[in-house]
Amino acid sequence: MFSNRTVNPSPNRTSIKEANDHLQLLHERVMELEATTQEQSEALKKKDELLQTTIRDITDLKDAEIHDLATIIDQLRDRIKKLEHLIREKDQQIELLNHRCSIAEDVASYTPSVEKLLSAMKKLPYKGSKHNSSKPKSRSLRSHNQKLDKKSSADNSHFHDGMTNSVDGHVSIPNQSFADLRIGRSFNINSNFSLSEDDEPSEML
Repeated sequence: MFSNRTVNPSPNRTSIKEANDHLQLLHERVMELEATTQEQSEALKKKDELLQTTIRDITDLKDAEIHDLATIIDQLRDRIKKLEHLIREKDQQIELLNHRCSIAEDVASYTPSVEKLLSAMKKLPYKGSKHNSSKPKSRSLRSHNQKLDKKSSADNSHFHDGMTNSVDGHVSIPNQSFADLRIGRSFNINSNFSLSEDDEPSEML
């Protein structure tokens, strides 16, 4: 028995050339795709580095702003504490001034009475000028009185020294010394009396 078998013909040059051209195009396409992939990979890498740098910059800026804001918050807290302390001091001053104001109002309520008292005191007789004018005179009289006291004591000693025993045993006093002593004492008494009169108004005032 005979069977029909199909025998593949051998490839000709045209088919081989077409296959080679196809492989060449495929290889070129693969090379282009690899180049494109490499370029895109490098671009993505650069972009990633840029993004990382940007993120670091933003993070540093954020941290710096947070630090600055924390510093400002601390300063504001300190200022708030100072202002609260100042407010407490002002409140204390206000309370003190209110107390003084109430005292001043109480004192002012007595103003009419004080004015009436002053007007009544102005109507009283005033002897200050006479008393002031008598002060130099009183001082001169006191000094003169002291001199007379010294003279009187000297006269006393002179009087005791000048006493002589009479023939009959009685003590005899010189007439002139006794007269001077008596005049000095009377002047001393009058001076003391006038000084006491001058001093009475000052004691009453």
